[in-house]
Parts: sequence; C-alpha cells; structure tokens
Amino acid sequence: MSGRTSIRSRFFKGRKLRRCRLLKRLLETGYEFQSRTKKYGAAWSAKIDSSGNPVWWRYLFTSKPVDMEGYTVNVHNHDSIRGENLLATQDGGFVTAGSIGSATYNRKIVFSKYDDRGDLINDRILEAKEFCDGFCGFEDPHIFHLQELSNEKFRGLVSVSYKMETTEKQGDTTVVVNGNKTGFLYALFGKDGSVKSSRYIPDLEFAPSATVAYEEGIVFAVSTDNVSGRESQRDLVVHRYDSEGKQLWKKRFGSPNAEDMAVSILKLSDGNLLLSGGIFGPGNQAVWLLKISPKGETIWETKQRLGGHNFMGPIIESPDLGFFGVLSDGEGPMIVVKFDSNGKKVWEKNILKDFIWRIRF
Repeated sequence: MSGRTSIRSRFFKGRKLRRCRLLKRLLETGYEFQSRTKKYGAAWSAKIDSSGNPVWWRYLFTSKPVDMEGYTVNVHNHDSIRGENLLATQDGGFVTAGSIGSATYNRKIVFSKYDDRGDLINDRILEAKEFCDGFCGFEDPHIFHLQELSNEKFRGLVSVSYKMETTEKQGDTTVVVNGNKTGFLYALFGKDGSVKSSRYIPDLEFAPSATVAYEEGIVFAVSTDNVSGRESQRDLVVHRYDSEGKQLWKKRFGSPNAEDMAVSILKLSDGNLLLSGGIFGPGNQAVWLLKISPKGETIWETKQRLGGHNFMGPIIESPDLGFFGVLSDGEGPMIVVKFDSNGKKVWEKNILKDFIWRIRF
C-alpha cells in the first residue's frame, strides 16, 4: 500500500459514503462507525482502533430473506440499521434495531445481535401486533431508542400506527372521520430480541429527535415544529420519564428567531446530560452543545461555528472528560472534532481527506 493512500481507500475501500450515523467507543479497544454506502444504500459497520487504523469492515445482512408480502429483503439499509440504535454490549459484541421494508402497511422491526468481529449471531423480525395487540393495528412500527439493561435485557421506545375515529363539526353537521394516529410504547426485549412487555405512553405524541436512558427511565427531546409548524422558530422540549412511563419533568430550550435541532443526548460519567445538535437562522448557524443536570437545569451552553453545515452528529465522551463529535452533511467531508470538558473546540480533522488520521489519548 502506498504511504499516501487516502483513508477513504485504506478504510472504506473507495466506497462513497453518506452521513456517518454512529461514533461509538468500544470499551478500551477502539471505536465503531456505522453508516451506509451512497451507491447501494446498504448499511455497514466498521471497527477502528484508537489510532484510527481499520480492524474490520462488514456489510450488514439479515440471516435469511425477509418476506415483505410481495418482495423480500436481505440487506439492511439506513432505516433498518440506525446509528442511534447500535449498541456495544456487555459481552463485547453489539446489537442493532430498526425498521425494515419500504411500504408503510407491512413494515417490520428487525433486532440483530453481532459478535465482536461484526458477524451476525441471530436476528428476530417483529411486527407491530407484538407490541400493542390490545389497541393498535399492524402498521408502521419504528424504534427510536434502544438501551441495554444490567440484566442483559434491552429496553426500547417503539412507535406504531393505529386507526382512530374522531368527530368533526362541518357546518351544522357532525361527521365521523377515520384517521391514523401514532402511539409510543416502552418495550422490554429479551437477550434474543423477543418482546417481553410493552407500556403505552399517552403523553408522547411526536417522535423524539434525540434520546438517552437511565436504568430507571428515559430522557428525550421533541422538536416544537411538529406542533407549531413554524420552521423559523423551532425549539426543543426535553422530557424525562421514569421506567413506568410517568413524566418527571419537561423543559423547553431554544434561541429567539432560530431553529434549534438536537441529534443526540449523551449521559456523562458525572451523571449529567449533554445535548448536541445545531442552530440555524439568519447569520446564526452554529454547532450547539448544551449540558444539563438530571433535573433539566442548564450547567453550560456553547454555540460555535465549525466546519461543514455546523451540525453536530454523533458525539461521545473521551477519557479526559472532554468529547469527540462528528460533523457530516451526507455529501461532504466527515470531520471529527475534539472538545474540552466545557464544550470548547480543541481541534478538528477531516478523516476522509487526510491520508493519516490518529487520535491519541
């Protein structure tokens, strides 16, 4: 290999990349990326060591073709393997969960377990009726959060569509309208991905843009544009629920005359939370980092103009209590940024341009 071979050729073998969806620290052995190729739309996972050297690279397939009632699927895409639902597990491997299928009426959830080499151990296909047979139909299940518990089981936040009748006044007449609603449920999964229980959360009406979990509950952020429709003023409402689905608190964060968006919420080693995302407005584009307490109190906040579209994607805590984050926009460069413990940028590096990329602790 030439000494000046690019990191794209060394590591990604010339494949053109879409957005990086995951940057995950795997114990002390290195980091894992999850993304998809531009040409095929297929999901892949890769492991690098702490110096940025490739360890392995895998396309992610199902164990057998999945019958989608008219066609079959046997390779995961960016919906069925979502970076936020890829977890490094206690046994050294990892699990993924996401939706599979392109049609709303027969979409399913796939739960997959992999070993530490990225090889599939087992997977399980789940339909909406397995989560909520008592009140919802069979349509459009999605998973927005996945967490490994101390007993090696998993907890997820799952949405399903169901049909609902409502009444509307049309002049002097009251008419019955049939429509679709989305319900959200806490779901408990076994080690093999089987559904053990689920609980409906009536307070949650829209999909969260970012989530993080404690052993005893969950925190998530919901964008206000779902309610107001005013894209020029988009704030975030952060909720915390206990393990029974009861709301503990709700706080609103945002900047005047700007769109505030969250990509991730990270639980830090000191017990606090770090929200990462971006701010968009006239002359006001910036990467947004917000550190809050477990009760939703602001500890510090930073807004910094960085590379790309000033939109912070995956972020992790580093051993020095600072942070590593990834800036990417789907077509442009993938930039790793190092922040100190107060959220200020230390350095940034374009990992798909430089022929050498090393992160040293």
